[in-house]
Amino acid sequence: MIPVPVPMPFGTPGEGRKLDEARGEIATLRDAVVELQRRAEKQALLLRALFALLSERQGPTEAELLDRFRQVEAEKAGAPAKLCSRCGRPVSLKHNRCLYCGEAYQVQSAFEFLEAGAWPDLPPQPTGPASPPSGKHGITTQPGR
Repeated sequence: MIPVPVPMPFGTPGEGRKLDEARGEIATLRDAVVELQRRAEKQALLLRALFALLSERQGPTEAELLDRFRQVEAEKAGAPAKLCSRCGRPVSLKHNRCLYCGEAYQVQSAFEFLEAGAWPDLPPQPTGPASPPSGKHGITTQPGR
């Protein structure tokens, strides 16, 4: 009987394990991207529904909304850089701290929280009797649960 050569994988056994781990991480990241896309689509639908309600009750048109969007976008693009309260250097909202002196950046509006991608440590709300969700509108859980 003639021996048949068996192809041997290149590299070491540890490299195969690393490759499997990397594939697993890629699959996890793909799942996360799909979930983020799903959430973004739901948020877009919610915004459309909110605008429809606002439009019915207050009368703004889509053209007015688009004009206001462009105005806000231009204001943001032309806004001066945020400066550190301690050293006066420009601060990146993505870091929530001055990269030069370490001073925590004091966010001025809720929209800056969105840009920063982080929420502040808010003081606890006063406790009292909480009213349970009515379920009237089908909202019974927090987002992402």
